[in-house]
Amino acid sequence: MAFRMFCERGDYILSEEYTFATAVETAAPMGIKTIGVKMDEEGLLPNSMDDILTNWDEQKRGAKRPWLLYTVPSGQNPTGATQGEQRRRDIYR
Repeated sequence: MAFRMFCERGDYILSEEYTFATAVETAAPMGIKTIGVKMDEEGLLPNSMDDILTNWDEQKRGAKRPWLLYTVPSGQNPTGATQGEQRRRDIYR
C-alpha cells in the first residue's frame, strides 16, 4: 500500500542489504527498484545510507534520488538485528 501511495514506476527505495523478500517482490512488479544499504549487527548503517544519498547520480541511475526507506528496526528480517536508540536517531538525521 505504501509503495502505491509514495512511489512511481522507476523510483528507487532504500532498504537494508538483507531485507524481507516479500517487500522487494511487492515493489518489483510496480517498477520500483530497491537499493541495499550496508548493515552490521545492529542493522542499517547510517553512514552507508548517507553515502548512497550523497553520491546519487540521477543521470547514471536514470532515476531521482530515493527518499523512501523501508526498514525493520526491531527484529529485522532475516537477520534479527535490532537498532539501538542512537542508531535510530542517526538514521533519522
